[in-house]
Amino acid sequence: MSCINATEIGGEIMPVDVERLDEIIEQRNTKQRVAELIGVNRSTFYRKLKGEGKGFSVEEAQKITAVVPLSGEEAVQIFFGSKVAKTLQKKHN
Repeated sequence: MSCINATEIGGEIMPVDVERLDEIIEQRNTKQRVAELIGVNRSTFYRKLKGEGKGFSVEEAQKITAVVPLSGEEAVQIFFGSKVAKTLQKKHN
């Protein structure tokens, strides 16, 4: 999974599965349109998808989920997948 850092959540940096996000955006919308709809400069949005610079904020992740649109399961897998996997692993150990 390719990851970028999103905003800290509870003091922890959350990785984002940008490959999956990019794939879904291409199927359902355009990157330019998503950038416009979430209020982010197009070049900034592209940089964030490439993992350059500061990652997506929680607010941006919520907006992306709404405008792409992503199902709840897709959003969790993309924005919180590794965190959820770690939590489940801890519960089973």
